[in-house]
Amino acid sequence: KCYIFILDQSGSMSGSRIELCNKALLLFLQSLNEDCFFQLIGFGSNFEYYTKEPLEYNKENISQLMNIIKNLDAIKGGTELFSPLKDIYNNKIYEKYNMNKHIILLTDGEIDDKENTLNLIGSHSNEIIFNSIGIEDCDKDLIERSALVGNGYSYYIDNLDNLNKIIISVLEKTLSEIKLECECDINNIIEDKKQKYIKINDYFRHGII
Repeated sequence: KCYIFILDQSGSMSGSRIELCNKALLLFLQSLNEDCFFQLIGFGSNFEYYTKEPLEYNKENISQLMNIIKNLDAIKGGTELFSPLKDIYNNKIYEKYNMNKHIILLTDGEIDDKENTLNLIGSHSNEIIFNSIGIEDCDKDLIERSALVGNGYSYYIDNLDNLNKIIISVLEKTLSEIKLECECDINNIIEDKKQKYIKINDYFRHGII
């Protein structure tokens, strides 16, 4: 897996919200499995790559990013999510990571240009799965719809009590996915090309000519 964490650092995230996010990110890093890559991007009125590209899982890289996270604050002004997402989706660097890629967004959901952002997420859902985590009193419409169009899952964190449970749930669901590599006789089987990622309890259909 390749995990791209996107942290909302706008002014509305100040106080307990950014503290919850920082604790969540630290817990994520401590809970990742080996053989994965991870990256952190912060956004507000502008956005910033805290690592230029996804880092390979190892003790040194995790320690490096944890030190960055401990000093993050909500100081980036407004809430412009469209621009960092567009930059990620257009960034050719991700093409070399031949693995399932997951965006994990942490935000209170008060973003600008919601509909265009949702359309952007949906148009790239077969390339990168999109998961949303709403922090405290958030825009639940954005959190749920972004995960829905992004083929991912939505979650809510409102206090430290459910933090551990949520982090484990996020990682378990990303690990439960499998990418099917199939060979078939095209004269006999018609497959749904849009269903690229298969999850537990999904239903399948095929047609016979």
